[in-house]
Amino acid sequence: MGTQQPRHRRLRAISGLLAVAAVSMSTPSCADVEGHGVLPTIPVADGVFFGVLAIDPAARILYAATTEHANGDSDAYVHQLMVIDLSTHTITATIPLPHSATDIAVDPGARTVHLVSPLDRQLDHGVLTVVDGSTNTIRSQIEVGSYAARVAVDESTHTAYVLGDRRHIEDARGHRYSSVIGVVPQGADAVSSTVPASVFSPNDIAVDPVTKLLYLAGPSLESIDPVTQERKELLEWSTTELVQADFDKDRRTLRVLDAQGGVDILDTATGELHAHNGSATPPDPGLPRPTYEAAFDTATNRAYIMRDAATGADQMMSVDLSTDEIRATRSLTEPRDMVMDPVTRTIYVLEKGKVTILPAAALG
Repeated sequence: MGTQQPRHRRLRAISGLLAVAAVSMSTPSCADVEGHGVLPTIPVADGVFFGVLAIDPAARILYAATTEHANGDSDAYVHQLMVIDLSTHTITATIPLPHSATDIAVDPGARTVHLVSPLDRQLDHGVLTVVDGSTNTIRSQIEVGSYAARVAVDESTHTAYVLGDRRHIEDARGHRYSSVIGVVPQGADAVSSTVPASVFSPNDIAVDPVTKLLYLAGPSLESIDPVTQERKELLEWSTTELVQADFDKDRRTLRVLDAQGGVDILDTATGELHAHNGSATPPDPGLPRPTYEAAFDTATNRAYIMRDAATGADQMMSVDLSTDEIRATRSLTEPRDMVMDPVTRTIYVLEKGKVTILPAAALG
């Protein structure tokens, strides 16, 4: 595959109630995007205030896990997983979820969807919900760490890695660690083992399906062998936190997004780190800090960076990583998440009341 979908999701713990089951069909509508006429959209409820996206490129399905207020009640929530056919851009099924999902990972080979939820006012622990993509039913709900907010799946072994409890632990050699990764093998109904991590309060996790190494991004960047638990610091403590990590198995590189919108690319074979700061924007101390997410197109060496400014200046940036230049920007409306289809190079953005369908070519 020439692209890889983003996995970073913003940390927002949301209380949960069981949603009412529903199956709906939706016809794409259209939205005007500056300079490119009318772009198609997939309608979602206007009340959706949080959501995460993922694509199964083999089954040609877009998954959207969303949370909205139930009947306008600010203390009641509806959580659901929408199944969207990428060939028709219609919602073919809606699966009720017991909790709000802060991250989602798809295993195309196993036809499973993994959704992670942190603790809420109903639970004293996090939950990993595994959905069977062939039947659109929940296969299992697995208790995980209280602060679980990220999940990565090794597509070769079908093992899920959940990032995990923030707690200080000490191993037999006296080494101290600040967080824990839960290991969930295919078909398991519980965490089989845990892997300690040194990164303090990590924001994201990625996995190399060939070497099986795990990569943790936060104030620093670390690789971990989940079997031997050997770890290596790849990037020292930084004042600009790393918020997203994506592994490109074709180029054997790790793409990392920082909290100011800058991109670092690590060649895992040589250890060389290449910084791309053309899209980086230092925060304004007088305004809320923006959040960023990215999708990477290996074929064109582009990064598509979504900026949620919380001040109305939301946008998508197309960054040429060869020249470190912003080639184009597009305005967005209250963006929640984004994902790129690695087959068609189409970007899907969850905005207020819609999923906007944005061909990469429209971003330059």
